[in-house]
Amino acid sequence: MIERKNEARWLEKYHRWQINVQRNGHRKTFYSKIPGTKGKIEAERQADKWLNTCYEQPNIRFDRLYADFLAEKELHRGLSTSGIKQYTSIGRVHLLPLLANKKAQSITQKDWQLCIDTAYTRSLANGKPISRRMLKNIRATIKVICSYAERQCIPLQSPGPLVFPAMATINQRTVLQPTDIRTVFSHTDYQLTNGDTRLFWYIHLIRFILFTGLRPGEAIGIQPEQDIRGDHLHIQRSINYHGEITQGKNKNARRVLYLSPTLRRIVDDQLGMLQEHNVESPWLFPGKSGDFARQSTVYRIWRQYRDYHGLSASHVYELRHTMATATKHELPEHLLKMILGHSASMDTYGTYVHEYSDDLMIAAEATERAYHKILGLE
Repeated sequence: MIERKNEARWLEKYHRWQINVQRNGHRKTFYSKIPGTKGKIEAERQADKWLNTCYEQPNIRFDRLYADFLAEKELHRGLSTSGIKQYTSIGRVHLLPLLANKKAQSITQKDWQLCIDTAYTRSLANGKPISRRMLKNIRATIKVICSYAERQCIPLQSPGPLVFPAMATINQRTVLQPTDIRTVFSHTDYQLTNGDTRLFWYIHLIRFILFTGLRPGEAIGIQPEQDIRGDHLHIQRSINYHGEITQGKNKNARRVLYLSPTLRRIVDDQLGMLQEHNVESPWLFPGKSGDFARQSTVYRIWRQYRDYHGLSASHVYELRHTMATATKHELPEHLLKMILGHSASMDTYGTYVHEYSDDLMIAAEATERAYHKILGLE
């Protein structure tokens, strides 16, 4: 509830009570010509009602509300459009077909549940069952829209618990098996269907992600001259699937990793490959043109390499899960969280590098041990 801080005052010249109030940058004046305390109360009552319950368009329909919501997201989007694209897609496919012409104030819990149920039943009819993760994304979008409506004083009912169909699929992650990892560290090329042999241009990127657990965008965004300082790698940017340079997924994404001997060799091998092919670039793992790599291109070529060598059907992002699985018996949970950027804050281990460098080195050494066992180097 918005608390009014001023009071109505009597204007003798106009013989009326008057009060000015403001909400979200909008100013409005209310009057009462009833003399005495009764008139003062009446003017203030109108102002309080406007502050807490009214909206310039009380009968706004959901399609207009959704358009205004997206406009606000675009205004505050920062460096990335990926979130807006997801909201736009979910609205177009799962919400607007059912709610577009309904008044926001008439939307109920039953309507929100219908959006979830319809998304599932339509996916079954199309032969592509929707995942539980996608249903969670729809639910999250609904809640964000309701939060926007609340800020704008729009009477839109926020959903209570939404039930997911019991048969909704749960996405299963696929990780590389030890034999797959040994293949990645022993083969740098693959063959096309026509028999042509090609160098896997991103082989060192894949090996680097396996050893660090970095998100693909974080690894692609490494600039060695800025980010490698002595024995430490500073993760301070990411390049998302849309080719946008961002500061990372969240505040925990900015972190420091220790460069173990194996990681150093991977970096040296990558720089040597770039030099051999006369590629000059500020990026550690660029495309052949020298510009930053595109995640879609990396995945497409990784899939060709992966399928040719008969590796597990793992997505590039799932190499991060492979790293966590491969090191689980060597790395304590708090160190694994630190490496993956899942810790509450890097300040947990100290504000300065020298205060937590021992932990970083221990984590790097543990990762080395885990992979040496897999690669048979012990």
